[in-house]
Amino acid sequence: MKGVQIGLGMNPTIADPEEVLGFLSATFRGEVKDQFGLDPALSDRIKAAEDMAKHHKLLTDSLEVKADSSFADALSKARRRAAKGERDAP
Repeated sequence: MKGVQIGLGMNPTIADPEEVLGFLSATFRGEVKDQFGLDPALSDRIKAAEDMAKHHKLLTDSLEVKADSSFADALSKARRRAAKGERDAP
C-alpha cells in the first residue's frame, strides 16, 4: 500500500491509530487496490471519508440548551401555591 506505513506499537499485529488513519486516507484517495488490482468502489471511498470525518468530529450534532429562568421561577411559584392550596385566578 503506497504511503501507508505499519506502526510499531506494543503489538505489531494490531494497527495503531496513525496506521488506521493512513489506511482510511489512502482508501479515500483511491490509492488502495482490491485483491484484483482495482480501485476502491465509490461506496468504499465515501465510507472511508465518513469514518475520517467522524474521527475528526466533523459530523457531530450539537444541541445548545438555554435555561429560561423565568420559566423555572414561574414553576417554583406555582408549586408553592399548589402546596398552600391556592389556585390561579382564571
